[in-house]
Amino acid sequence: MKKIKPPNSFNWYRTAALFTIFNLTVYYFFGWISFILAIPITFFTNMMIVSVMGVRYWNKCKTVYESLIAKNYTKNEALIEISKSAHPELSLSTHTAIINKFNDLDLLVNFFTGALPSGNNDDGFALEILNDTSIQHFGGDRYKVVTSRKRNRATGKTTVTHQAKSFDVYTYLKHREHWKELNDGILENLSKIFKGDFSSFNDFVNISEHYNLLKENYLELAKGFKEPKELIPYFAVTLERSGARLMEFFSNKGDKDHKVDAKKCYELSIKLNPFLIPSYGSLASVYGGFDDNIDKAIEYCNKGIEAFEKLKKSPKEQLSYYDQALLSDTSTIDFLKVLRNELLEKK
Repeated sequence: MKKIKPPNSFNWYRTAALFTIFNLTVYYFFGWISFILAIPITFFTNMMIVSVMGVRYWNKCKTVYESLIAKNYTKNEALIEISKSAHPELSLSTHTAIINKFNDLDLLVNFFTGALPSGNNDDGFALEILNDTSIQHFGGDRYKVVTSRKRNRATGKTTVTHQAKSFDVYTYLKHREHWKELNDGILENLSKIFKGDFSSFNDFVNISEHYNLLKENYLELAKGFKEPKELIPYFAVTLERSGARLMEFFSNKGDKDHKVDAKKCYELSIKLNPFLIPSYGSLASVYGGFDDNIDKAIEYCNKGIEAFEKLKKSPKEQLSYYDQALLSDTSTIDFLKVLRNELLEKK
């Protein structure tokens, strides 16, 4: 599908060119006062140009959307394709999160033109923008995009608002569909794990919902395990196995989104359970075998070996039953040691 990039509402080159043209033109008629008059003229002209570009972008998106629907795409599938076209740098789970919130072509176009800037955005930044953006509809074609998070145009860094800094994981999950069915102890435990790590938390929620891990796995597991100490490691295993399935899809179809989400699954599983040695081995294999990033692969080999050493030194009464079972399985740690030696030889 042809890429359709949303227009950038602010462009230094365009603004500078317009100001120079108007300044010289007005100076010919009014002399020195041209500098003052050129500022508002430039501002309003720029607004008109952006408005026209926005309409053209919406028309292109509408044409593509109708074309996809005619090809038997579902509404969500068509919107995800448009989202991927606008921001191909983002992962599938991030596109899905965007569509889940703005499940309408008009809302989606307004989100791209009014909140998420064009260019290279990472998943964490895009999800933060998504979380802090609301769109008000006043009827007809009148929309207002409200966002409390913006990217500094000069540095490219995110400006974090007080609202984002004080984000409460427990309260968020307590009021979110299906998550609120988990008991308070589990939600409090998740809140501690993801405290201060907004990006990882967003990945956890989006991947868990997009791949149905929440409804099909977490909630079912919660019926058998009430203690967070025993349950959370099984959430981690669920993510690890989901990562393995996604890597299998990637191997068969070559869809890079699957590989990106697979790595997130492995990383999140380690976030939930730092002793989950198989996830370190999987990440080492992905980075070493598919990404050709030997240094990163060796790093995960070392982290896995260190995690196993910590696991052996941990008091048994503090470990979950699953972690105790990991102690008796030395095959993964042996694999990590062999893989690390092979990777070191390649360097």
